[in-house]
Amino acid sequence: MSKHKQLAFSVLFLLMISCILSCNGNDDKKINIIGKITLNGAGLAGVQVTIAGIGTQTTDTVGTYVFNNVINGTYTIIPSLTGYIFNPASRIVTVNESTVFDQDFTAVLLAGTATGIAGGHNHSTALKSDGTVWSWGANGNGELGNGTTTDSIIPVQVSGLTSVNSVAAGSSAGLALKTNGTVWTWGANDSGQLGDGTIINRTTPVQVSGLTGASSVKAGFSHSLALLTNYTVRAWGANSNGQLGDGTTTNHATPVQVSGLTNVSAITAGFTHSLGLLYDGTIWAWGANGNGQLGIGTTTDQSLPVHVTSLAGVKAIAAGNSNSFALLNNGTVWAWGSNNYGQLGDGTTIDRTTPVQVSDLTGVMALAAGHYHCIALKSDGTVWAWGANNYGQLGDGTTTNRLTPVNVSNLTSITKIETGHYHSLTLKSTGTVWSWGFNARGQLADGTTTNQLIPVHSIGF
Repeated sequence: MSKHKQLAFSVLFLLMISCILSCNGNDDKKINIIGKITLNGAGLAGVQVTIAGIGTQTTDTVGTYVFNNVINGTYTIIPSLTGYIFNPASRIVTVNESTVFDQDFTAVLLAGTATGIAGGHNHSTALKSDGTVWSWGANGNGELGNGTTTDSIIPVQVSGLTSVNSVAAGSSAGLALKTNGTVWTWGANDSGQLGDGTIINRTTPVQVSGLTGASSVKAGFSHSLALLTNYTVRAWGANSNGQLGDGTTTNHATPVQVSGLTNVSAITAGFTHSLGLLYDGTIWAWGANGNGQLGIGTTTDQSLPVHVTSLAGVKAIAAGNSNSFALLNNGTVWAWGSNNYGQLGDGTTIDRTTPVQVSDLTGVMALAAGHYHCIALKSDGTVWAWGANNYGQLGDGTTTNRLTPVNVSNLTSITKIETGHYHSLTLKSTGTVWSWGFNARGQLADGTTTNQLIPVHSIGF
């Protein structure tokens, strides 16, 4: 072939390739669609973003979504996540030859009236008036119950739970009591505290085995309690200190009956001890007693319930790490056990093996105890706190420990109180949740991980 013919053939070949590319035009040009979904300025993970005819992508940990290799055209983008609405509700985007950026949305958490609250080590839980359960904060053991182990600084719905009428929280676990009297649990299960017969952590709720007719649930560090409608108590989980009250120190992954305890009106669980309040106004205690938290004048553990003989006329009980509290019918509060941070509220840091009165506190209607602090709800709707305050868990605007009660700042019209290990939660008469204290894992649900020294409104409640 001559050089002239070779050159002509090469030019013809290039023209053919050019024609093929131009004939395809823009219809086959593939590009990306990229956007971000935020809540209060922070990326929101787990949002399902759908483009009809293409598919669905889920936002990552910083709220970003990406659709790759999209053919040129016009599309509608729709985000979706239970419990949220989005602004805008959808976006129409036309793509042509190049990647389209900034298809962003702002999420708004639907407010729902809360009827119950609970606090764990570094997580919190709320019950909505529609019977659903929502959690936020730490999630390394699945304690948020949403099928993941990813922390959340805003509320996420606990999967598959409806018709719930009360909630409780262990150190890294959650409990829900349904209206049919069954109990459902999720989170850490290393000691069998979920009661499903295993020691496998659960990221979504499982039913406690063989338990029906429950009327109340409580949780300690790694053990759980249920009060039944026949006024007896069932317990399961860790039992190294006898906190299950069955006369042994053997862990149980399914419920066992607390021995010899009947006519019980209320229950509570501390770190490794338990309390029961009887209808006659007496308190019975069992489990760990190294700091005198059983209130019987000794520091010997008890694997069976023992009577706290120095108290009568009790109407409510609470338990902290290694201490216990009683609210009497006359509105005074009594405390015993460890007191290294002033958590007994008697103006000292001396441990007590029998009850002492909390100083300068009357007119109380409810109690809640954290790891090293306690809070009390007065009949006027104000909240008072004492004990450790290193994370601001007393809510008085300082980090100063208090040996006697101080008023929590800017709180009125409170109807319920609860505590986590180092944070505190309250429920207002409006159904809104306010919390303060330690927040490194987002357990205050204010959209940050900053400790708060005074109450802040929890997003969505």
